[in-house]
Amino acid sequence: RRRPSPEVRRALFVRRMEQRGLLDRALLLDCPMDSAAAARAVGEFLASGAPRPTALLCANEECAIGALRALEGAGLGVPGEMSVVSFNDTPRSALVEPPLTSVSAHVEEMARTALRLLSERAVLPGRAPVRTIPLKVVVPPALAVRESTRQAPGCEN
Repeated sequence: RRRPSPEVRRALFVRRMEQRGLLDRALLLDCPMDSAAAARAVGEFLASGAPRPTALLCANEECAIGALRALEGAGLGVPGEMSVVSFNDTPRSALVEPPLTSVSAHVEEMARTALRLLSERAVLPGRAPVRTIPLKVVVPPALAVRESTRQAPGCEN
């Protein structure tokens, strides 16, 4: 099964945010998923004078690193004035300054599981497959909280 395209993932994200009443379309920034493009997009957004959010949720680590650069260039402290969260949680997430709070999709675990399930369904000469019925497996994400985030103002207990 193919992963949804970035456009499909974005549309799903927008729909879920709308369902929860959390979406302000003006706060969605479109840019290629690399550091330089993210730095430009965030820099342009900050220079526009539009109301600033309290946090940026970046599609990947590269975008988050670009966002950190743009925020630093604009003189905004992370997490003091804006929090930044990324996806992928590679070892690099812990090495940037400040270390990035990041969501891990456990890609290695998904790959191991896919290979195991494939081998269970494989038809080998002289051997019946162990599994013939498709199986849906959900690998829950994990959040590694680091220094790039803090509680948003007004959300204290």
